Amino acid sequence: MTLRNRGPSTGLFAVLTFVSLLSTLSCSNDQGQIIETESLFSLRLGIMESNLNVFTFNNVTPSYYPEVVMRNGIFAISDPASNKVMEFSSYGDVLSLYYNPLTNPPPLTLRVRPETEAQTTVVNKIAHPYEFVQIGKVAYSRENLLLVQDQVSDRRRVFDQERGVYLSQVILRFNALGEYQDYLGQEGIGGTAFPPLRNLWVTELNHIVIAAKVPGIDLIFWYDGRGDLLYSLEIGSEHLPLFEDEGFHPVLDTLTPSMTHPEIYVKVDFHPNSLDERGIQSRIYTFDLESGSYSRYFDLPVNFQDRPNVQPGEVTRIQFPYEFLGIDDMNTLFFMGRITELQQQLLLINTDGRVLHRGFIDLNEGELVRRSLRVNEQGILVGLGVYNDRAEVKWWRTDRLLPRTP
Repeated sequence: MTLRNRGPSTGLFAVLTFVSLLSTLSCSNDQGQIIETESLFSLRLGIMESNLNVFTFNNVTPSYYPEVVMRNGIFAISDPASNKVMEFSSYGDVLSLYYNPLTNPPPLTLRVRPETEAQTTVVNKIAHPYEFVQIGKVAYSRENLLLVQDQVSDRRRVFDQERGVYLSQVILRFNALGEYQDYLGQEGIGGTAFPPLRNLWVTELNHIVIAAKVPGIDLIFWYDGRGDLLYSLEIGSEHLPLFEDEGFHPVLDTLTPSMTHPEIYVKVDFHPNSLDERGIQSRIYTFDLESGSYSRYFDLPVNFQDRPNVQPGEVTRIQFPYEFLGIDDMNTLFFMGRITELQQQLLLINTDGRVLHRGFIDLNEGELVRRSLRVNEQGILVGLGVYNDRAEVKWWRTDRLLPRTP
């Protein structure tokens, strides 16, 4: 594992070792309650400006799937199949569109601002043409910049011989007027393109954090709001922390940044080397970018569910490891584990591993073609569900489950 600290505290290159501090997970005794699902609006499937395209373009399947993010009541929905990003109100009114005119029909309900028109005020119902190559993740900055992952053109791609991947991904930034501002690469604004990206976040400090992946290595790039690189981190599979029982091997599942500190929460799943009734053991490690070491960890509960067999009275135990959904600006960690095809358990846990709330959400995965779930900075769980005949945007007011203090 290597850490490059580009911030003001140090410019050193360090090779890091694992330090573990034992902490425990204290679970509530209550069984939890149903968290109400609120359906906000639906989208038709198609290619018009307010439609979601889940098909393909020129028989090419996109590498990324539709996602939803929400900030200040505005919902941004990515449509990688059509290379566009749509912005909606919570009532489903389309407010603006960022689209590639080569892969989308001309908008009917939004207008394209003429070049002669002064761009000094924010106006809704505007379409912003931009020749995206292949969009992916989206996010909002605290300054309401829209961040869009895109791919550079073929002539700008660079093959990294050492890692065996193409460097082809960048993060585009559009201001509140819809104007293209600049792009982020590895070194910052205008830098070298990234390898394949896994995720994109903006912290409470308006820092931009990007996760990328190359064979055997997970990468983190951490920038301030100006786009200056503060930290870069490489986590190789051979440097993951080890379980105290030699019968398990570690697999990195998820990386998520703290919203308030230069820290990364690392979900590691320890898989048994052979059949083990304990199942997969999952832990959340905190990696401190300033010190260059792991500071603490806690265990996640094991989620086993019994399923009836064909033979009466016989059951099969199936494990559903918890999915790390995200984190809010209070550094509350959100986890979801399957109970049935219709219902999921939701755990809200603090950074010391204490369960703050346990509840359930209805999520009929049997009907879903695709889903995207995201926790916004206020602690609201937002979802985009794609079905055979429509897409729906929903939310769960998980921000009301815990007291929120400044």
